[in-house]
Amino acid sequence: MDHEAIEELLGAYALNAVEPHEAAMIDAHIDQCPHCRAELEQHLDVAALLPATSGFAPSSIWDTISDEIDKGTTPATPSPVVPLRRRWIRPMAAAAAFVLIAGTAIVQSIRVADINDDLAAERATVESLSEQLARPVLENALSQALENPAAQRVMLGSQVGGSNAIIVLMPDGTGYLAAHTLKPLPPNRTYQLWAIVDGKVISAGILGSEPGVVPFHIDPEGFEGFAITDEVVGGVESSENSPVVAWLAA
Repeated sequence: MDHEAIEELLGAYALNAVEPHEAAMIDAHIDQCPHCRAELEQHLDVAALLPATSGFAPSSIWDTISDEIDKGTTPATPSPVVPLRRRWIRPMAAAAAFVLIAGTAIVQSIRVADINDDLAAERATVESLSEQLARPVLENALSQALENPAAQRVMLGSQVGGSNAIIVLMPDGTGYLAAHTLKPLPPNRTYQLWAIVDGKVISAGILGSEPGVVPFHIDPEGFEGFAITDEVVGGVESSENSPVVAWLAA
């Protein structure tokens, strides 16, 4: 048999449905043909998934086969005798090959689906990392500070204007103005942050007229509180204005 003839029988071979001499030729061929060997491996993988049965075929099937063999014959003109296995092997081989090819396609589609799921998960991870990289550096730093269990969160409030602000302070004195409800100021005004350390009021930074996330640093030793005032652009060395919002340690 040539390559194409053997390739057609690979499905039947995987189900042990070929003649012994055909099996020998297929064995010899697949030793020399990587393509057929790979295709046979796929057929064998699918064949292993097919349900096995130890039952016998119903007697009606054999009656039908017998009727087909005897149909159209007379004692005077007997029909040519064809071995039953040889007569049915080609249709069986074709059917077996079809089942295995279909099964192989299903297995391959499952593998492709799994690969697509993995790719989707990897893509989601990449998108998440891209979003993190795209976020401003200050927002990333603030996010890490908020997740740090050692960080101190304080809320500055006001009994007059109803405004408030949240500050996150790390143990080393690094802090961030994290959020607030401060009203925007005119262009010639700015908010200024003050830290109260050992009873002294020290400027901790200029926040701007519409503050976002603002970092600062103070000496954590002797820290007692925060205050935010409304000042002229550029800030002042010492303020004479009442705090817009403030917080004092108990």
